[in-house]
Amino acid sequence: MLCLYFQIIYCMIIFIICNIPANLSGNIIPYRFCSKLQGIFNGFMCRSPVTFNNHFFKTKDRSTAVLFIIRNNFEFFNSAGQHDKSHFPEHILFKGNPAQALIHNAQVIAVNGNFDDALKLVCEITDKYAITLVNSINPYRLQGQKTAAFEICDVLGRAPDFQFMPVGNAGNITAYWMGYKEYKEKAKTDSLPKMCGFQAEGSAPIVLGRVIEKPETIATAIRIGNPASWKQAEAARDESGGIIDMVSDEDIVKAYKILAEKEGVFVEPASAASVAGLLKMFDKGYFKKNKAENTKAQIVCILTGHGLKDPDRAIKTVKEPKVVPAEIDAVLERIGL
Repeated sequence: MLCLYFQIIYCMIIFIICNIPANLSGNIIPYRFCSKLQGIFNGFMCRSPVTFNNHFFKTKDRSTAVLFIIRNNFEFFNSAGQHDKSHFPEHILFKGNPAQALIHNAQVIAVNGNFDDALKLVCEITDKYAITLVNSINPYRLQGQKTAAFEICDVLGRAPDFQFMPVGNAGNITAYWMGYKEYKEKAKTDSLPKMCGFQAEGSAPIVLGRVIEKPETIATAIRIGNPASWKQAEAARDESGGIIDMVSDEDIVKAYKILAEKEGVFVEPASAASVAGLLKMFDKGYFKKNKAENTKAQIVCILTGHGLKDPDRAIKTVKEPKVVPAEIDAVLERIGL
């Protein structure tokens, strides 16, 4: 029986610690700050004349706005008195996703295309104008995200044996690996984890080794056909001795429902890809092959977003409630009393 214990982290960065092979139960890890928000904050506050792969703005003046892409993985930072501009694919206008940007008075622009189309546009815009791009191709963004690896080591007393996480634009796996390596260089940990990333089958360019022109998956936060940090993700996999594999939408939904029903943790579908990957590799005997016999492996799974970022998926996944008359007998009959 699968038994997972979670700590819900600020802004829904969630970690799972598991013991293998005896069972999949583990310990709670406290966490203080959302690494993505830290990265976005860094990207905004460090908006100075910088060029990064020809996609980071190159003007001599400090930028007056930030530009980022909203997909099902919401990323937002707003500065008082400044209008931020958000691009997101028109066919992915979830009720929960743009709401926060809109209420903060951001200028939101719907683009008729997918995430990769929107990324090309914002890269071109920020290359020409004094606007900061704070998606994961911004180097300051990754510097903030890597601090999550620091805190994992601080809490555990060392790096975990394995880290499982979703892979979309591949900024997270890149940043975490960067953080683990830096901590080891500073003698804060004496080991490094195997980095295990998972893409969705319909959106798995790194696994398949080719750009996916029209990626499709219910896990929209990783519905990306040409990841910006593709090479860095492959380096994290290869240097750590880990894997980048893919899971089906069915596996993602299964993990999505397990997290909600068994553990009370409501995440967006893309977040569940890490747990789907964990279950897949456990069934394949991956941990027995990569860990000494009769020893326990320490595993960290990263769940990156709250389920309310995609409420439509939750509604489609569950049965609609039955309507009964406003009478006590009807209610009691319905609940079987």
